[in-house]
Amino acid sequence: MLSNNTRIGIIGAGAAGLSAALALRKKGYKNITLLEKEVYAGGKCHSFDYQGRNFELGAVVIPYCSRKTLNIISDLGLKVAPLTKDRAFFNSSGEQIELIGKLEQIQFFWQVFVKLPYLQFKYRKIFQPGFKNINDELIQSFEGFCKQNNLDLFEKFSNSVCAAYGYGYFDQVSTAYYLKFLKLPLVLAVITQTDFIFLEGSANVWKKIAEQFDVRYQQHINNIKRNETIEVETQTEVLELDKLILACPLDNALNFLDTALDEEELFSKIKYNKYWSFALIMENMPKKSIGYLPSNFSPDKQGHIMCWYRRYPDINLYNFYVIANNSQEEQDIEKIMIEDLNQIGATIKEKYVSAEWKYFPHVDILDIENKFYERLESLQGMNNTYFVGELLNFSYIEAVIEYSYDLVKRFF
Repeated sequence: MLSNNTRIGIIGAGAAGLSAALALRKKGYKNITLLEKEVYAGGKCHSFDYQGRNFELGAVVIPYCSRKTLNIISDLGLKVAPLTKDRAFFNSSGEQIELIGKLEQIQFFWQVFVKLPYLQFKYRKIFQPGFKNINDELIQSFEGFCKQNNLDLFEKFSNSVCAAYGYGYFDQVSTAYYLKFLKLPLVLAVITQTDFIFLEGSANVWKKIAEQFDVRYQQHINNIKRNETIEVETQTEVLELDKLILACPLDNALNFLDTALDEEELFSKIKYNKYWSFALIMENMPKKSIGYLPSNFSPDKQGHIMCWYRRYPDINLYNFYVIANNSQEEQDIEKIMIEDLNQIGATIKEKYVSAEWKYFPHVDILDIENKFYERLESLQGMNNTYFVGELLNFSYIEAVIEYSYDLVKRFF
């Protein structure tokens, strides 16, 4: 272990950066500084108030199996509440439908409770932190993997989670990402509807953690130079550090980091989904608090509503979620949303707030095949620099925390 006075700087005060700070403090490190570009901590855990109650614009759901996340919430004296079970699937006309037909259910449960556990045991290394040394069979698209293993109904079910929650499309994304996410306890949480929400808002969790550390907000980093010591120049000061943890999007670091050739090559390969969340005051919505529109879970339907969420049954504020393509701007998406809502008989009374998220950092299947993650992991610690965040272990809170904890355990 290094000296507990080692000067450690963390770029980014979202879930990755703050969970790394928690792990460092637990190991006795005292000199930890976090630099955050926004005016708030939490990143995509972003809450807002309406009529005296909290709503989410980013992260919403906590699966019951998210033990690290739930432990942090408990340690802070905060609470969770069950996510509503008032959920259904709808066609584009607003008629309620069954995603898995009654005649298909026996086959579906066979796939989930017999085939899936076998495959997850076979490829159990994928559930370790990180994506290093991915089995060759998991590099292919998830669509190809499901066809290869006769998981057609599980694929249909999984699409309602992955596409709707911003993780893209099964014909385009490596199995390694989705299988890591869709571990059996999480699948069971979705089937049995035993998910939780942040009772006091997701942002409040990270706000309370940030209050325990030296977090400096609205920081614009001009450059970072890594020699015997690390110099981080912001618009207000120059920090001297011994160790640097990048908990920001790694491709953003290209704007300020004195990157080596390998770093520049790897960081430039990272891709994202353009994921939008709209909070709208609605009239005449279908009588379900959570609704999914499976007909929009495909690349040719980008810009269309994939799902909605009504947090409180007595307030007509709904969140709508959309994956857009790179050419679609907010006004284009709003026009498509109005058409979608008109089809189901609903109308927008007022737009309250919206957010575009740079979501689900990942790389192409070919890049995984060419050992992207092995190369990235080999850079951990070089120039006293480390990486954490969604890219390293998948884009949900539990996975982000897990990787940050593991990185601190390995290197600090």
